[in-house]
Parts: sequence; structure tokens; C-alpha cells
Amino acid sequence: MGLFVALAGLAAVAGSAAQDHLKNINGDSYTATPAGWVLSHCVHDIPSDAQIERNGTIVTVALASGETRSIPACTPKVNGNAVLRRHNEAGEAPTSMRARRQLPADYNGWLQYAAFNHTPSFESMTNLMSTPDVPAATPQILYLFPGLQNIDWIPKVDPEPTQGTPFDIIQPVLQYPGITPDAWGVRSWYVTVNAGALRSTMLEAKEGDDIECNMTRTGKLSWFIGAKLPDGRSTNQKISIMDPGVIERMKVQPWAYVTLECYGCTGCRTYPKTPVSFSDIKLYGANQIPVVPTWLANPKPQPHQLCTEATHIKGPDEVDISFQ
Repeated sequence: MGLFVALAGLAAVAGSAAQDHLKNINGDSYTATPAGWVLSHCVHDIPSDAQIERNGTIVTVALASGETRSIPACTPKVNGNAVLRRHNEAGEAPTSMRARRQLPADYNGWLQYAAFNHTPSFESMTNLMSTPDVPAATPQILYLFPGLQNIDWIPKVDPEPTQGTPFDIIQPVLQYPGITPDAWGVRSWYVTVNAGALRSTMLEAKEGDDIECNMTRTGKLSWFIGAKLPDGRSTNQKISIMDPGVIERMKVQPWAYVTLECYGCTGCRTYPKTPVSFSDIKLYGANQIPVVPTWLANPKPQPHQLCTEATHIKGPDEVDISFQ
């Protein structure tokens, strides 16, 4: 059904203070990702600079040390839970097709974002992402990120992608809480809805840090996803899909976003006071020709806001998201 399952024996990486393992449904645990609650055994911590390759049904992780490990395919456990948690899996009786695909209420979704499409695909997106102050109150988990997607899917607004419409997003992500409850964390993600997710080593980020974000194609079906802190530390991963005839992920990534996403935000106190700035945005198409974006603010908005959050398009190379 998908790519990833628990990576037995892989060296552990730094954990998170965030409450990102909250859902236990018929024996299955779910983990918060930047695409919704995903089965925990399909979400994997991968050491920075690992090379991930898929060839047929086999996924291998090559570590910087030279060691190689294999990952079996991600499938639901015997109790039959879906990879992405939906409302009816928590015991609610579905009343419509929309209810059956609706994500849980404690996942707030993309509360603010800006979007831009470039067909057939971007080849690179780089930018600086500022680190705001720590919120006064702690949400389950708050995400801020730039990202490239293969389709225009906005969680909690659009119908859930299917096997026939496979989805992926690549993204350097700033999150709160991070490794400790009083600091931000940053790492790089590769996320799918029905095939699991990979996330690189988490690093601590401090208020005022400008994080260098980088998503760059390195081959026909290969991408580098990285985040670099001002002190030179970085957390990266490299993804390659070797059989495009099976799942055509990574072939095109024509949708660019900058995003505020949250789980368990309850109001202004669970937000920073200062905005996050996505600046020095550079997008490139085929042959590394620069693409000048015309950003759209919240073209498919979430119906419920939690404070006075807003998206401010300052130009093609800068978008700010404010919270208060």
C-alpha cells in the first residue's frame, strides 16, 4: 500500500517535547505530521544526511556512516486502521462522505498559507524562515514551513487523496515545542498521506534565527530537503524514487506554499506574538530558470480562525504570517 514502516534497529535521534503521539485507536498509535495524524509505525526518524531510495517495494536508508538498512512497506495493522486518521476512526458515526474523510477536530489544519502554482514543476525552492518568540501557552504542536507538493491538497479543506491520486510534500519545518518545551525545533520532512513519512534529526532553533530552507531536485525522481541554522548546523534528507511506473511521486512538484499549521491551538496564547517571515524566496523551473511567483493568500481558507492570524504578501520574494 505504501512505502514506510517501523525502521527496526536504526539509531535513535533526538526526540521532541511535543505531544505528537496522542491517538490510540483499536490498538494503533497515531503521530502528528505536517499532513495530519499518521499511523506511528509509518513515521520514521532518519538521521540527517541519510539517502533514502525506493526501488520497487524495497526502501533502503543509506546512513552517512556507510551503513544501509531496509524499510518494509507501510501497511495498516491487522485492525485495519487507515494510514491517515479520519473522524470515523475515532468512533464518530459518519453521516456523509465528507464526514468519512474529515480529519479530527484536534487537528486545526492549515490556518494561514500562501500558494503559487508553476506547471509542469518547480526544480528548486529556497528561502529564509525566521524563528519567532515562544508562545505563552503550549499547543499540542505548531508547525511553520515552506513546502513543495505534487498536487494542490489542503488538509481539512480538500477531500483526502487516494491511491489513485498519490500525494507528497517536501518541507523544512519549524515546530513548537521542539526538543525542549521552551524552544523551537527544526527538521526536514517527506510526507505522504497513504505511505507514511520520514523526518530528519531535530535541531533546536532560537528566537531570531533565520533558517536557510532548501528543496532542490537532484535527479529525475530525486530531491534534497534541508534546513540550515545560522551557526552552520543543518538537518537534511535525500529522497530518490526508482520506479516511477508504480507511484509517480517526486516526478513533479508544481505547488509551492508557505504555511502556518497547528494541532491543539486554542487561541492567541498558543501563538507567537511576532510574525514569521518567509523572505528571500527563490523559485526555479526547468533548466534552473527563475520563476517569479504571484502568491495567493488562503485561496481555500480554513473556516475557523483562532486569533487574528493573517497572511501578508509583501512581494514575490517575501510572505509574512502574523498571529496576533
